[in-house]
Amino acid sequence: MAQPSDFQVSLQRNPAHPARLVLSIAANTPEWVDQEINLSLTIVTQRLASKWEGILNRQSRNQGRKTIYKGVQRLSNDPIKIDLGEQPFFDFKGVEIESFSEITIKSASGQSVVLKPANPLVDDKKNSQSTATLAQHDSVSASKNFNLLPLSTRLKVYAAQACLVAITLAITIYGIQEKIWTWESSCSGSNCTHPALIWLVAIGLISSGVYWVRRFSLGTYIKLNHGTTYDFTPEPNKQYFLHNLLAGKSLIELSGAKVRIVCCNRERFQYLDTSGKYSNWTDGFWDFNAHLLFESSLPTIPAGAALKNHLPKNDLVSFDKMFEMLFPQAMVTEKYGISVYWAIQIIHDELVDREITVPGIRRNWSAADFLVAPKE
Repeated sequence: MAQPSDFQVSLQRNPAHPARLVLSIAANTPEWVDQEINLSLTIVTQRLASKWEGILNRQSRNQGRKTIYKGVQRLSNDPIKIDLGEQPFFDFKGVEIESFSEITIKSASGQSVVLKPANPLVDDKKNSQSTATLAQHDSVSASKNFNLLPLSTRLKVYAAQACLVAITLAITIYGIQEKIWTWESSCSGSNCTHPALIWLVAIGLISSGVYWVRRFSLGTYIKLNHGTTYDFTPEPNKQYFLHNLLAGKSLIELSGAKVRIVCCNRERFQYLDTSGKYSNWTDGFWDFNAHLLFESSLPTIPAGAALKNHLPKNDLVSFDKMFEMLFPQAMVTEKYGISVYWAIQIIHDELVDREITVPGIRRNWSAADFLVAPKE
């Protein structure tokens, strides 16, 4: 029976090219020398054991797996070194997820063993405990924000609110006239809902819309062109003009605002959302390792003016700190792993803050940009 102690296995980074991962394996006992084995290396990212959810498909829902190597090797006493190429994966334990490596060894006789070699990422500059603020507290003066909006926008909001109020009154009067609380419950099997409950919920939801229509309108003081930012992919050792990263138009005279560019890593996973009538698996994330890349005050921007015509012409943005401080993007599947995230924020003391976010899962980030050999 194969035992973990029968093998000497390690995962190491190439010192000259830290993005490249090297697997080393050798036989520790004579019976495995000159034996041909099937060897595979799988990266596992999963929810922490205390956070696993669900019953059906429990493992596949709480875990992601990616096999990065499969091959046949003949063992010897001397280590066999296998260059796995550029690989971003590393051992990690965070708030929501953990990542580790699994090596499976199978012999022709049917013996098999699973090993979990250490695969740490040693880089003193990368600190998962960074305390930088990703999003500042948004202090908004709702009344002032709304009164600064163009008259046409405010009239549309008033019209939408009037319609919602009229619908709410109509539903309320109808329920009272029909004495809806005296109606019989509508049942389907064990699922019974009284019409009066539906009536009250409808009144509550529609009337709350009066508030949310106004609330959502507060951010319309500026139109941001998300496409300009989405289409941009930063690279290390380069600088970019701010006006090439941010585009849009201010609908009001905007003064006293500032622009921030921030970045962080994200733990990505799925969780079982039980807030509704049915349980659904939903994408979740936890931000960590946040850093401020750029911050600058904006000049006064006239109403109706394009941002690119009024952003400082000489303000340069570097993303070197992002590549230096963040862990490489290591997504095992589309749902599980560690991703890179950055955003451009428009911050104002009295207006709703606006943000263009760029989730890293939409980019094929090179591990070599984040893992660089130290300078001698």
